[in-house]
Amino acid sequence: MVGDRLKLLRKQLHMDQKKFSSMLGITQGSLSLYETNRRGLSDEIIKKLIDITDCNINWLYTGQGEMFLGSPGQPPAKPPKNPQKDPDEQLAQLKKSVSDLE
Repeated sequence: MVGDRLKLLRKQLHMDQKKFSSMLGITQGSLSLYETNRRGLSDEIIKKLIDITDCNINWLYTGQGEMFLGSPGQPPAKPPKNPQKDPDEQLAQLKKSVSDLE
């Protein structure tokens, strides 16, 4: 599930919940709800995850592909701000893919 992969992403980045939630601009309690699948990720959080961590949103939602869009199997050396990958565009593409499956 998404929350399980979010937790795996956080651990791959070697962050505790406090640091990761702060980086995303949310409370530690909110992160806990996301990681335990008791709350769905908002578009805003998804955009931040793409922008800050360079995570592969397809992997986050489906478990398919690499965790990160950069080097396969490797977390970014430092959280990148990648101008080549527009979070809004990636989110729109994900939503279209999901609707195509339905």
